[in-house]
Amino acid sequence: MGKHSNLKYQFFSAIEDAFTGPHGGYGADKHSIKGTPDNHHDKIYSFAMRNNLIDTAGNFVSFMKENYPDIKMIRDINISHFNHYLESKANVSQLTLNQIASRINSLERITNKHYHQSVDWHTDRIIPNASITSRRVGACFTNPQKEMLLSYLDNKKDCSGKNGVLLACNFGLRASEITNLKAKDIFRDHIHVHAGKGGRNRDIAITAEEHSFLKNMAKGLNPNDRLIPIRPMAVSGYLRACCKALSLSEPSFKTILDAKSSIHAIRKNYATNLYNTERAFGKSHDKAMEVVMNNLGHSADREPLFQTYCCNKV
Repeated sequence: MGKHSNLKYQFFSAIEDAFTGPHGGYGADKHSIKGTPDNHHDKIYSFAMRNNLIDTAGNFVSFMKENYPDIKMIRDINISHFNHYLESKANVSQLTLNQIASRINSLERITNKHYHQSVDWHTDRIIPNASITSRRVGACFTNPQKEMLLSYLDNKKDCSGKNGVLLACNFGLRASEITNLKAKDIFRDHIHVHAGKGGRNRDIAITAEEHSFLKNMAKGLNPNDRLIPIRPMAVSGYLRACCKALSLSEPSFKTILDAKSSIHAIRKNYATNLYNTERAFGKSHDKAMEVVMNNLGHSADREPLFQTYCCNKV
């Protein structure tokens, strides 16, 4: 059997071409070409994405060798094979299943481009219910819990930890983004978030009241000074300490304390409230999701990931 009839080789060749090929790929800024005629969804822009796709493709090829040894070419793989593969993965968390499904979407686009074919691995896809629940997925601040947190912070003296938690509540920022925010990143109608996940930058619209809040926080700072000059873990630690204190009177905070990231639980509350607000203003689901995912620092077309963030949609 020649190497071109080897499924692993076929997948890896397509991945490498998407990573290193012309008109995009590693080193290009995918956000700068968003909205162009091609949109370049068949390109890979980071080592992390490349490695994730290689890992998913490798696992899927092993599954195919064990269950469908007669399938030798990518063009012969159909949605039933991927549905069976996803079913075999049902012992992981729902978040992991959704991530696998998202990578399958990427592999479909990449292989179709590379081999000039039109396989369909997304129509009629069935994502099973996971048998275990990720602690991180399950944790989400409710609005009453957030109000309790904000009331608790009102009685705490001003410090970097407190201000960092307030930034998380108001803008849904990651801990690393909170501690990277500089005085010069505050504009009248938005804040500029730099060095987000994957090195991506983004702008988040703010109100006049939020602008006043931020300018007060930046009072006396030079443009390049950080608003929260502590480590990301210190912000997370401060939030967890608040939750631990609050859990004495409200046991439901234990769910958040058991999670991997309390900051992530705040981001989910922010995402849910933002989505509900956008929908109340008359935006469609897709448009509201686009606003939410942009503000969170994710691609707008990742529906499975969006579903893990929005807990109580209207």
